[in-house]
Amino acid sequence: MKAAWIAILLLGSRPAVGSSLGDIAVVTRDLGQGRVFARASCTLAAPPADVFALLADFDHVADYVTAVDSSHVVGADSAAVLVRQVATSGFVFAYTVRMTLRFRLAPPTMLRFEIVQGDFPIYFGDWTCAALGEQTRLTYTVTCKPPEFVPRPLVRHVMERDLRALMPEIAAELARRRLPR
Repeated sequence: MKAAWIAILLLGSRPAVGSSLGDIAVVTRDLGQGRVFARASCTLAAPPADVFALLADFDHVADYVTAVDSSHVVGADSAAVLVRQVATSGFVFAYTVRMTLRFRLAPPTMLRFEIVQGDFPIYFGDWTCAALGEQTRLTYTVTCKPPEFVPRPLVRHVMERDLRALMPEIAAELARRRLPR
């Protein structure tokens, strides 16, 4: 019975996202004390400026990222942009997290972020866009401590699954935006 329950949990509740990206790499590590590190990367068929512009279009993230319910700029100054995001993920049951992130932009190569308010007591990382000729190597890193209501044994698996889905969603939206109009 225990093995069947684990199998059900590992199947997930969100449909898989198809991708032509063959080079998605995802790594997660337990850092102890409830903290987790994750890194995901892939190569995208666009220059860094285009990838950066997509990532920094905060008000439209929910249009193409399945797990994001809403994303809105709620403030900005010369140093940072504040973005309020609500996202839903899960396995047997769905859970919703809310957070306000401070993004520090360094176009066209880096977006650093940190939580300023929300369900995660710790949440910080960055997006980097490294030029590879006509392409971009996109890398996302995050160190976080998920909310207490998130089942600890599943955190790394959920993060890996969600990041493997996220990269193809970014690639698909980037391709859509690059189509001639």
